[in-house]
This record gives sequence, structure tokens and C-alpha cells, in this order.
Amino acid sequence: MVIIIVIVIIIFLFIFFNSGEGALRKAMMGSYNGIKNMNPGMPDEFYLLESLRRRFRNWPDYKLALFIEDCNDIDDLINKIYNQESKGII
Repeated sequence: MVIIIVIVIIIFLFIFFNSGEGALRKAMMGSYNGIKNMNPGMPDEFYLLESLRRRFRNWPDYKLALFIEDCNDIDDLINKIYNQESKGII
């Protein structure tokens, strides 16, 4: 019985982290942390902007800056991207 529960939990986690918001969160956190490790001591806005720049490479700087304007941290940015992508806005 315990083995079945463990298998179900593993399958759930695999599906969560490889689809939808989970995949977005994993990719954005990897980008954010990589930029933060390469550029220590910069303001959080810099890390958010560079993470977003990696995701939307064709966006001009002003559009990137406007997008992160109301994001306080990486979680806000991830939620905003997910919400707008799921609605087809971006």
C-alpha cells in the first residue's frame, strides 16, 4: 500500500513539474538563479529583467521593463507570465 502511494506521489510531482506552471516555474527559476549567481549584488529588478529577456528574446527593452514594472519578485513574474500565456495575451 505504501509503495502505491509513493508511486502516485512521484507521478504527480513528475506531471506537475513537467507541464504548465510547473515547467514555467522550473525554467524561470533556473534562469533567475543562474543570472543571480553570475551577477551577485545587483538589484532584484536586474535579475527579473534578464530572466524575462531570456524567455522573450525578441521583445524590446521598453516592453520588458513595462512587463516587470508591477512584479515584486520572481514568483510575481512567473505568475504574471503564466496568467497571460494561458489567456493568450502573450
